[in-house]
Amino acid sequence: MSASQTIPVGSLSAALASGAVVGAGSVTAFRRLMERVWPEQTAPLAVLAVGMGLRREQAADVLQEVYLTAIAHSPPIDREADLARWLFRVTANRCRLEHRRRGRWRRLWQSLSGAWQGDVLATAVPIGELRREVDRALARLNDSDRLLVVLRYFADLNSREIAEIVEQPESTVRSRLRAARTQLAGDLAEWNDHE
Repeated sequence: MSASQTIPVGSLSAALASGAVVGAGSVTAFRRLMERVWPEQTAPLAVLAVGMGLRREQAADVLQEVYLTAIAHSPPIDREADLARWLFRVTANRCRLEHRRRGRWRRLWQSLSGAWQGDVLATAVPIGELRREVDRALARLNDSDRLLVVLRYFADLNSREIAEIVEQPESTVRSRLRAARTQLAGDLAEWNDHE
């Protein structure tokens, strides 16, 4: 399916009516929950997908797959917070699958670093050079640490929310984020003089 064929929230009822959802007793309750949660989570999920290195069109396709997965499988979830965590986990997994399907891992932040704005960056250093250095530094992080950085700094989630999504203790998430920031700071130390 292409990015232009995304499923609007209003079509959830149509998907249910067409028999797209097969399953247990609380399909109606899940449908209502999905109708409340999906619109508010679409933007953060898109940020996550782009932050994991997908182009906007690919991110739209991944979100559509996540939506269809939720409708088709109706996970046994009855709380908004649980559904939001589930959507983040499924989105992150679908992004990884997308990279495997295409046979390559795109550099993280490629599209995001182009969207950076700010007086310090605009006046102090050439953007292209800094962008390449940031890309290199981020590429040196392992995949799981990159995911944590994306969730924290681009999806704007706190360590408790990230811990629930990646299913690790909150203290582990905080220490891994700290280690990732330290590694990035070391890799980008020469740029500190440009501030």
